[in-house]
Amino acid sequence: MRNDCQFTAPKWRFMRFFLNPISTLLIVMFSVSPAKSDDALSLFQAARIEKAVLSPIKADGTSILRFLITNESSENLTIIGVTSPIHQNSKIRVQLNEGNYSQLDSILLPREEDLDMTSSHIVIQLTDVVRPIKKNENIDFTLVLTSGEIPFTAHVEKLITEDTSPLLVQ
Repeated sequence: MRNDCQFTAPKWRFMRFFLNPISTLLIVMFSVSPAKSDDALSLFQAARIEKAVLSPIKADGTSILRFLITNESSENLTIIGVTSPIHQNSKIRVQLNEGNYSQLDSILLPREEDLDMTSSHIVIQLTDVVRPIKKNENIDFTLVLTSGEIPFTAHVEKLITEDTSPLLVQ
C-alpha cells in the first residue's frame, strides 16, 4: 500500500503542473462576456432606426426627415441632430398646438423606449440642402447623439402628411 501512494504522488504533481494553467485559462475565457457595451464614449449606441423617410426638397431648400427609433440600451439617449452629405444644418421641430411650432435643442429618448417620428408631431428638418435629391433615392445619414453617432439610410419619397405648414418652412 505504501508503494502505491508513493507511485501515484508523482503523477498527481505532474497533472497539477498542467491543470493550473489550463484551469486558469478556462476561467478567464468563460468569465469574459460577449455582451454589448453601453459605454458612453462608443460611436455606436444600442438603438435601431427604421422606416426612415425623407421628403422631396421644398423651394426654400428644406426637407423633412422622419423615422422610428428604438432605444435598446439600458441608458437614455439624447438626440441632437443629423448629418449627411446632402445638407448643412438640421433642426428638431415640434408642433406644440395648431399653428404653433418650436425648435428643440435635443430630444431625450428613455431607455428601452420608442420614438415614432413617422406620424408624430416631431420631425427633423434639413436646411441648406446642397444638392437635388430624387424620388426613390437612398441617402446615408448619421444620427448625432450626445454620446455618439448612429449611421442609417433614409428613402426619399413624398410624404402623405406633407403640407405647406410653417413646420416645413424656415
